[in-house]
Amino acid sequence: MTQDRVHPEYGHGLLVHHDDDELVEGTRTFVEQGLASGGNVVVRGPRDRVETMREVLGVHPRLTYGFDEDAYLAPTRALFAYQKLLAASPDPTAFLVTVPVPLGPVPAATAAWARYESAVDEALCSYPYRALCTYDTRTSPASVIAAAKATHSTISDGVTWRTNPEYVAPSAFLANPLAQVPGPPSCPPSVAISVTQHDELAGARHLLRASVLSSSAVSQHSFREFLFAVHEVVVNGLVHG
Repeated sequence: MTQDRVHPEYGHGLLVHHDDDELVEGTRTFVEQGLASGGNVVVRGPRDRVETMREVLGVHPRLTYGFDEDAYLAPTRALFAYQKLLAASPDPTAFLVTVPVPLGPVPAATAAWARYESAVDEALCSYPYRALCTYDTRTSPASVIAAAKATHSTISDGVTWRTNPEYVAPSAFLANPLAQVPGPPSCPPSVAISVTQHDELAGARHLLRASVLSSSAVSQHSFREFLFAVHEVVVNGLVHG
């Protein structure tokens, strides 16, 4: 994240809380400061948490509420959605969001969300975007908290903000063990097919789908994301390779 690209209104902060009172107070302060500055604020989270926040924060013309499942289905999808929203907005008003970033159903997904947090500083730093990402020590493993501290440049105690000495720049974070970047495969492929024409793509997708259904424990959601990624890579290879 080069400093000349950073928008004056950009901020990516972290609130690590140990109980609900810390979460509520930290969120309340962030929202009140955002509204006082004239920004548009979004409070996201699980449905029960959002309802609690709605009772505490009330309503405001520039305050909206949303649910995790509507915006945080996958790291790249969430990142591109924010980028598209900010790039398309003609309004220079700051956009603020506070959210507990999902942990993911398996360790690989948890690591992907940590890399998402780091990528935010590259993808969104040129926009008037401010985020307060909340992590609960009661449900987040120590490794998740450590990754969160490495991917947020500022830390909040619910009232004040301070520079985070544990922050790691996005370019360096990928080399950090906390990023858990997947390594190259260590075994031969179970499926192999040669694709040289666009009309062979359907056959490749069918072969991959059949292999996954017969010999993999990957969830249907993860498989759909994987199939889409493979399709994009093969199409790019055919077009540009």
